[in-house]
Amino acid sequence: MNGKGGIAFLAHATWVPIVPVAMSGHFKMRPIDFLLRRRSLAINYGKPIYPTELFSKGSNPTPDEYKTATQIVMEKIAGLHKMIATK
Repeated sequence: MNGKGGIAFLAHATWVPIVPVAMSGHFKMRPIDFLLRRRSLAINYGKPIYPTELFSKGSNPTPDEYKTATQIVMEKIAGLHKMIATK
């Protein structure tokens, strides 16, 4: 999975944790399908990723550091997708 640096930028700017989320079964799902229970949706939440795990406090990250932090988040989301697939 590829991501863009926006999530890492927001985490650094606001200094709040990122909660990785993986969803499965939502492709082409209409609200009526969900409400009438014609299809199911699987959602898996991961442990929060704190900015201290991605950046050092008071630092001014470079674009490459944002991309690296985003890649860490995307790897966590990919792991959550694998957990959904094995259930």
